[in-house]
Amino acid sequence: GLKSWGRNSEVAHATSATINGPYTRQDTALPVRAHNPEMVLGRNGTNGTMFALFHIFDATGQAPAPCVNSSEPTSASNGATVHMSYSPEGPWQPFTLNIGCNNPAPMQHPNGTWYVVCNTRNFVLYRADAFSGPYVEVAEFPGRPPLTGVWEDPFLYLDTVGNWHVIAHAWDHTLKTNCNASNVSGHYFSEDGLVWTATTTSPYGH
Repeated sequence: GLKSWGRNSEVAHATSATINGPYTRQDTALPVRAHNPEMVLGRNGTNGTMFALFHIFDATGQAPAPCVNSSEPTSASNGATVHMSYSPEGPWQPFTLNIGCNNPAPMQHPNGTWYVVCNTRNFVLYRADAFSGPYVEVAEFPGRPPLTGVWEDPFLYLDTVGNWHVIAHAWDHTLKTNCNASNVSGHYFSEDGLVWTATTTSPYGH
């Protein structure tokens, strides 16, 4: 179940004729432990199109030692990895990122530069010339607006006119009743990727 995601998460490969599904599982793309997967269909110089699959943990196929006192090994200090392939069927080649990166949110800019937002202190944006790094810090986002809960699992993208956006899942563990009225999402935006602003309007609801 969800309580054991830190031990048992893997990345499944599923296909569908349409983006809305239904999806059919084909195989396991990455074995345990691999969590928070996010795929980028990117460009890799003269080699053409490639698939970069970012995730936390290292997907070695070896689960950690059994939990003790119901404590799961879920710390993001286990690091982040990106696997690369020229086909969604694999094979996948691993590259360890040079940064501690929880909830990686990658993007390849139209100019070819790679960016990734990590949920470390606040959200932090990094850049690199290659998908595998090395990554350097570009900007740290401001704190979340008050009373908007915890923000995690960011997604980074550019809109049609080149503005930067990050949307995120939000949750508030202090809410014990009327949870269907709670905030479930957050939104940062920027004109240049350097200076970010958090909105108080949720980009999506329940």
